[in-house]
Amino acid sequence: MCQLPLRALNLPASTATFDILSTANRDGAVMARTWIGLNLSRCLLPESEVPNFVKICLRSSTLEGAAQTNPLLSRALPYGQPDPTSFNSLSSPPLSPMMATSANTLGDVEVVVQNATNTTTGCSRILSLVVSLVMGVNVGETRDIFVKDRFYAGCRILQPLSNWCGLSVDVTNFLASALVASLLGLLMRYLITPKRFTHRLRASLEIAFGLLLVYFCFGHQIRVLILQSLVTYLLLRFCRLDQIRTPALVTAWTMFYLMLVHLCRLYYDYEGYTLDISGPLMLQTQRLSSLAFNLYDGARIKKYNAKVSAAMSADDTECESTSPQDVIIDVASAGDGYVLTKASDSEPEGVRTKEVASQSDFPKIMPSSRAYAVEDVPGPLEYAAYSFYFHGVCIGPLVFYRDYRNYLGGYDTGELPPISCRRVLILLLRAMIYGGAFAALSKRFPLGYIATDNFRHINFLVRVGYITLTFLIARFKYYFAWTLAEVLGMCAGNGYSGDDPVTKEPLWKNVHNFDFVAVEAALNLKLLIDAWNIKTACWLREVVYYRAPKSIRTVAVFVVSAFWHGLYPG
Repeated sequence: MCQLPLRALNLPASTATFDILSTANRDGAVMARTWIGLNLSRCLLPESEVPNFVKICLRSSTLEGAAQTNPLLSRALPYGQPDPTSFNSLSSPPLSPMMATSANTLGDVEVVVQNATNTTTGCSRILSLVVSLVMGVNVGETRDIFVKDRFYAGCRILQPLSNWCGLSVDVTNFLASALVASLLGLLMRYLITPKRFTHRLRASLEIAFGLLLVYFCFGHQIRVLILQSLVTYLLLRFCRLDQIRTPALVTAWTMFYLMLVHLCRLYYDYEGYTLDISGPLMLQTQRLSSLAFNLYDGARIKKYNAKVSAAMSADDTECESTSPQDVIIDVASAGDGYVLTKASDSEPEGVRTKEVASQSDFPKIMPSSRAYAVEDVPGPLEYAAYSFYFHGVCIGPLVFYRDYRNYLGGYDTGELPPISCRRVLILLLRAMIYGGAFAALSKRFPLGYIATDNFRHINFLVRVGYITLTFLIARFKYYFAWTLAEVLGMCAGNGYSGDDPVTKEPLWKNVHNFDFVAVEAALNLKLLIDAWNIKTACWLREVVYYRAPKSIRTVAVFVVSAFWHGLYPG
């Protein structure tokens, strides 16, 4: 909701909140376009896009004073003062008598758009049903309008706090859930430790906390995450994991379902920016598709090891008894393959080897993929915990299943590594700077101004400077979220990647998602990609780049990345 300047409506000094939507009638369906934070005194809405069919819905109470018969902003002039007397020039329907009714208080004014035909077709009913099932948005069969607030299905209990802070309720819920997740993470670290409790109990708590936070933020849209993960688990359980078609099928399914959700956003919330279920679904798509390929790699390695063991057993029957110390498995890398060898008395003294399996027999797997490989399908409890763990389900970043499993079990020592309070405080300070800078500067330097006609007539150097500044401000919101995600991972103990060789302090690279200096000072695209959204780049490398034919690897990465981010062009 944005604050409506009452001088534009010629009303008493009180506050009215509203949404503005414009429509395009396509095959009898209504396309809603939402402008968030629209300030009518300096309106970003071009005059040509002011809707022709507008009505006013007054909630709770109506206007103060019977004489105010036309309390509307009739025309939104780009970057000009609105003219409250020109409403009738928009070919709008006549005002209803309710709008002239006097009252003591002014209710919330909600500007919505109606379809000119006001008809509902069979196709729209089917579409509403599909959207309700797939996206978790109850559009309604007889509604030909769509208000942005109905698109967000999260809890509204913090609406008063949201109004007081001047934030939208989706952002308020996100921040509140991050705070709760950090406290729960400390609980899992210091009280529900791997040494005192089994990994199954820890996994159960991860699921419970995660589902509660998801339901708080997204309400019944939680069905989207459950459906995607359930179908994926059935595919992993009943398909052969040693064949490439299984992870390819899982990736296709998760991406297809994500595309449906992106399509719903494109249709019902065009140009809107709501923290809805599509964000967690993007993260879950990464987790599930990467798990499928990790299992594929693990199944091939497991199959090869079984072949080697059988060959060794057959060779032992032809020789005299051999002690376990005489058997040497030499991992001698050459290219992408390995040569597994066995001790033999026919070799000279020292390292005596006999080839058991050739390099060409070993599956060609990249070193990083070998490190992430998983041999067996997780149990339902571990799988659900990986899908819904509370400190990453809403905010990320991607943590591969093998690393998450190590976190549940307490890594190699059975204990979670300690965290540096100084490091956590520094990260929190950075998050406050990023978030505060975005909140303060994004309204002062709106990104939408770049698309206006006025911007084209400004000096070239000024335009370059404005674009550079506004895109830096736009990146601040991602820096804020990724820094907060790193804090949540450290609080819970997830994301540990070893100790620093010099300082011996624990490193948390598995939840570190960007390098601010490297991004802002990047001299080429390669350096920028390596430092920006690091875990998504890692996912694209493991799932797409290493699996696609060499001739189309780069193109495939950019295509998958584009569709994963959404369906908006550009």
